[in-house]
Amino acid sequence: MDIAEDLTLQGILSPSASDPERNKHRDQQAWSKYAVRVILTNPRYTGHQVWNKQRKDEVLLDIENVALGTTTKQRWNAKNQWIWSEYPVHDAIVSVEEY
Repeated sequence: MDIAEDLTLQGILSPSASDPERNKHRDQQAWSKYAVRVILTNPRYTGHQVWNKQRKDEVLLDIENVALGTTTKQRWNAKNQWIWSEYPVHDAIVSVEEY
């Protein structure tokens, strides 16, 4: 059994079900594997603030016709480029080592 299925069977409300007014467009009946993944990979649960996880790059719309201009693309930085607060900024749910 996976984590999402187990949470659903235990009757633990998913994030969408916990705030249905803000999440009308999402399934509120069950936990999704994606929601669990996002939570488990979010460094904020260590109690630290993390910056520089993403960057904005300007990308040419057409490399053959630069006059068309650019569009902004948001991209992930490598984890070794992330900047962590020196000290926790709120209570941790998981240790940095466990993360």
